[in-house]
Amino acid sequence: MYVRGASSMKHVLYNSFLAIAAITLITGCASTPDDFSPYIHDQSKKVQLYDEGKAPDGDFKILSEVTSNSCNSKTQDHKEGDENEARQILSLEAAKINATAVIDVKCWTSKVNLKSNCWSAIKCKGLAVERK
Repeated sequence: MYVRGASSMKHVLYNSFLAIAAITLITGCASTPDDFSPYIHDQSKKVQLYDEGKAPDGDFKILSEVTSNSCNSKTQDHKEGDENEARQILSLEAAKINATAVIDVKCWTSKVNLKSNCWSAIKCKGLAVERK
């Protein structure tokens, strides 16, 4: 039995899948410290990281949540990402928005993530702030 439009629907679904896969491959890769300008690297040296539950003295304004991902995407080397690199990328992301610190920093290990082409990663997040 032939259902009119079934072939057309398969074609649409196939093309949609290809488009999503292409976008994921193009945008899914994690940042590395090399992806940031020398200026941002200089600014990031001024950004202080405060682990979860700690904060700088004085008043500050929350600018945004920042995230980072240190990824191991090498298929022959199944080691985890590097926490120091993930924290460095967090500082770089904060420097991009002129933050002076990142508070409530939390890092964790994440396993296979096809979206970011990672076999294993260390992810960090926190709140980028500036002193008032």
